[in-house]
Amino acid sequence: MQILRYCLVLWENEIRNNKDTLTPIVPFIFYHGELKSGLHENIRDYFDVEDEFKKYLLDFPITIFDTTKIKDSEIKQKINHNLFLMTSVLLMKNIFGDDLKPVVKAIIELDDERKVMLFEYIAINKDMTEEKFNEMIIELKGDTKMANLAEIWMERGERKGLQENIKTGLETKFNQVSDKLFSTIQNIKETDKLKEILKALFVINDADEFKQFIQKNL
Repeated sequence: MQILRYCLVLWENEIRNNKDTLTPIVPFIFYHGELKSGLHENIRDYFDVEDEFKKYLLDFPITIFDTTKIKDSEIKQKINHNLFLMTSVLLMKNIFGDDLKPVVKAIIELDDERKVMLFEYIAINKDMTEEKFNEMIIELKGDTKMANLAEIWMERGERKGLQENIKTGLETKFNQVSDKLFSTIQNIKETDKLKEILKALFVINDADEFKQFIQKNL
């Protein structure tokens, strides 16, 4: 539904601008969530109707790359030519699991810029205290300097990631984001408020209503 909504936002904007033809879009999902089954490759398969009736429903096929159906060993084998890409896919595949140590061990071997990027991703998606993260790093690397690096992304990474996700969501969903609105979002320091705004972005479908929601939650 989310991808279909994004497509419609783009096409409706092109129609308003009197574009002769619409931009072709190939729907693609890179899935790395907790759902183990139930992902369909066509939206018509979400309807519980007889096959004979399905041919009259919306034909909206989607290409799905489902990490839950791929083993870690297969990912390592197929993407071993690019350490950063391989580590990133492994991290996204295992982010909801209980043991991230094998992936974090691989992240430690990356350069600092990419290392911090993936650590920020962990900060946004995992409920991990600074102390717990420091302990894991020292256990894996035995390097206290790396733990100091963790303090940086724990403090700034989650907030920055949430702000960028909100900006991307605004641009994608409403095809606009004013400098004033994004400046307001950047000035919000509380991660809990940013999380509420990000959640609201998936529910509210009117740009003005979304702006009002932000103002009420400052």
